[in-house]
Amino acid sequence: MRPYLDRLHYEDPHYRILIPTIADPEVYTRRDLRRFERTLPTPGFSLLQINDTLVVDRSLDPAFRRGDQVTAINGVPAAEYLKYGYDDRYTYPITLMGRCFYSQVVDRFRIELRRDGRPMVIETPGMPNARTLFLLTRAEELDRSIRTWPEAGCGYIAIPEFFPNNNRLIRILHRTLRDFRRQGLTDVILDLRRNTGGNGHNFDRLLSIFIDKPVVEYCTGQWVKASRRSMPYYDFLTEEMLGQTVPLPEGEFVRSFPTIPAMHVDGLRFYVLVGRDTGSIAASFVNMLQYHGAALLAGEPLRHNALKYGEVVDGGLLLPTNLYQGAVSMVRIDERTRAVDGVVQPDIPIPCIAAEYLSGRDGQLDRLLAIIRERNGR
Repeated sequence: MRPYLDRLHYEDPHYRILIPTIADPEVYTRRDLRRFERTLPTPGFSLLQINDTLVVDRSLDPAFRRGDQVTAINGVPAAEYLKYGYDDRYTYPITLMGRCFYSQVVDRFRIELRRDGRPMVIETPGMPNARTLFLLTRAEELDRSIRTWPEAGCGYIAIPEFFPNNNRLIRILHRTLRDFRRQGLTDVILDLRRNTGGNGHNFDRLLSIFIDKPVVEYCTGQWVKASRRSMPYYDFLTEEMLGQTVPLPEGEFVRSFPTIPAMHVDGLRFYVLVGRDTGSIAASFVNMLQYHGAALLAGEPLRHNALKYGEVVDGGLLLPTNLYQGAVSMVRIDERTRAVDGVVQPDIPIPCIAAEYLSGRDGQLDRLLAIIRERNGR
């Protein structure tokens, strides 16, 4: 089934197969299963996946350092884990292990790695899954990821996700950009490499910060797949439409929208770091900035069709297997874009190179800063 499932994921990046945690039903009741998954041990670090190389990205466990190359977990080589996963740039050990013969259900971890070129073995009991993911995610929060390089005339803001209510995000962005301008900075890097999407709440206010145009031309049309799952969301769908992909009526989507001039922050040049994990509404955000000339995209191409689909529903079990369809898109969106064959391309290509990350540095960010310094003659 793998080629078929990969083809679906290629067409719709939201479509993914999830593998539920396996727990002994004689030990864990259905009521206790959620607690089992929250407390399941996991290594206390996140990973950067670069081709066949796994690099420790952030670590809560002092035994591991950023830049460590993980070569095996519990005797299974990194390449074996990668065979069963997706090509996400950012991931977690428990995610990789869960897709490889359900091998995440263990009491201890034997991590084989290379540090500064030297092989090492570290054994650890790990940390509770839910708390580990929470703390690693918290480290990426917007207000923890603001920094400046005054000598380069450059500021930096990471936007790790969008929210059901983006008001706080918009306030922080607006305030920080004006503060950058008061400091005399001329360039700003927005980092959305980790941003897989979220919610488009107040999208007009958000884009008004960056786009100096009276109107943002957004899309040329939208379509919905008529099914039993989509009918509750759209009143105009009928039984006769089932199985068809039908255009949304004009009142059901937005072709364009006016900006809010008071939100615009001028006098700054914007560079946006993007990659294969930049998806969903984050893909739309960076696409709008590029299409309307408000920023230059730097980094790697987005996934094929990152812009094309949205409004996901739970796909449910793929019977008779135990594979779980995590999400299926209902809506097709034809955004205005400069994408080539369904792929949004960076204006400044900066590939991800494993050797640059084994030192613990952020290779793509370092190279973009060097480009900005050169352009500014600094």
